Amino acid sequence: MSENLWKIVVTANGGLGNRLRTLASAYYIADRFGFPLLVCWMPDRFCECDFHDLFDDDIELVAKPEHSSRKAFYEQLLDGPIHYYGKDAARDPELASMAMMPRRETDLRNDGHVVFDCVEFLEFIDRPTRTQLLHRLKIKGDILASAQEFCARHGIDKQTYGVHIRRTDHSKKSDSYFVSRMNAIVWKDPAARFFVCSDSKEAEDDIVRRYPGRVVTRAKKSYVRKHDNNLDWLIRISDDEAYYNVSRDRQSVIDALEDLIVLSRTKFSIKSNGSFSEIVELLDPEFERTSRAWDEYGSDCRGPRAFIRRLRPFFNQWIRTRF
Repeated sequence: MSENLWKIVVTANGGLGNRLRTLASAYYIADRFGFPLLVCWMPDRFCECDFHDLFDDDIELVAKPEHSSRKAFYEQLLDGPIHYYGKDAARDPELASMAMMPRRETDLRNDGHVVFDCVEFLEFIDRPTRTQLLHRLKIKGDILASAQEFCARHGIDKQTYGVHIRRTDHSKKSDSYFVSRMNAIVWKDPAARFFVCSDSKEAEDDIVRRYPGRVVTRAKKSYVRKHDNNLDWLIRISDDEAYYNVSRDRQSVIDALEDLIVLSRTKFSIKSNGSFSEIVELLDPEFERTSRAWDEYGSDCRGPRAFIRRLRPFFNQWIRTRF
């Protein structure tokens, strides 16, 4: 088979941030070898919407039959040798012996079809390239217009501090973590305004109560729900495996994408763990510069380090006047 007939198939699953990382990496491989890109976008309880609910890209979509194994699906779709890339592919018992995660660009092969099945970026793709790849995705016009109208109506810009509070299944940072950092920003900038978004309405409402007149949030139509109300949000099975007890309906995902767009317009200063905050940083080409806000007053406003940091400007002034 001639080289120009090879294809790349990307399997996008998991949450919105994970899917965006997957698509960006697939774009990179497709551009690298000039392969046509096929996207297997599988709606699941982490992202219960279709590709074209979010994007207007002219991409060929393929669907894996519900009861078909990944290996059988790929082999039926692609005629010829297949190179399997990605950690998710490596976890499949049928593909484990054939799958790998490329560590260098030279690990990529162009002598056969490529299957990319991973929720992470290829690690050798640098930050500027990741940003360019993400900006290639054509967000649906009504979603983009809604986010832009919200920013215009509430004066959201680079003078607004962005805060992402992840709760539900990935609540690794306490309320005091976010409050202490917001306190530090207000101490440094008494006129500070915040745009705060969360997957929990309770978390958003709590911050609004704590900082009256300073916080803007988006009135979302839907939030993350528990998949099973009788279980905790996160159940740790082993050191490497966990059960995420979440359900994100279609509207919840659309709302999350709008929040992501708005956050990328702010001075994104206080973030949570996970792919969502990472994507926000990458969508903002100025993040490397504006993220100094985090370095300047992002640490806890309590304790000896914070006390020393508060005294530093006065000490520097004293040194200049003394000597």
